[in-house]
Amino acid sequence: MLPQQRRMKIIDLLKEEGSARVKYLSNLLSVSEPTIRQDLERLEKEGLIIREHGGAYLKSLPEQVKSLTLQHTENMDKKKLIGRRAAEYIDNGNSIILDSGTTVTEIAKNLEHKENLRIITTSLNIALLLGVHYSFDIMVT
Repeated sequence: MLPQQRRMKIIDLLKEEGSARVKYLSNLLSVSEPTIRQDLERLEKEGLIIREHGGAYLKSLPEQVKSLTLQHTENMDKKKLIGRRAAEYIDNGNSIILDSGTTVTEIAKNLEHKENLRIITTSLNIALLLGVHYSFDIMVT
C-alpha cells in the first residue's frame, strides 16, 4: 500500500471512530508504529488531525470531547457492538436516558441517523457529542 493510500485509510478510520491509537493503526494497516507516527505527523502538518500521546483524533471534533476520545479503550470492540445493537432499539421520537461511560458513549455515537429524540443525560461528553444534532432535545442533569 502506498503511503498516500495508507494516510487516506487513517483519515477514513478517524472519521468513523473519532480517534485511534498508534498500536491499533499499526496492526490494522500492517506497518510499524514509527511508520504510523510519521503518517500522523504528516496529517497533522496538513491540518487534518491532532496528535495526542499514543494516538490521534480528527481536528473537527469539539474541543471538549477531544480529551475524552482516547481514554478508556479497553474492550472497545465489544462496546461498539453493544452500542450499535442498543441503538437499534431506539426509534425516532423516543425519549431516552443516558448516563456516563464508554459503552453508553458508543450508544450515543450510533444515534446520528435518528430524529426528534429527547435525551436526558448526566454526561457532558454525551451532551456535546449529540448537541450537534438540531432535532435532538438534550437535557443535562
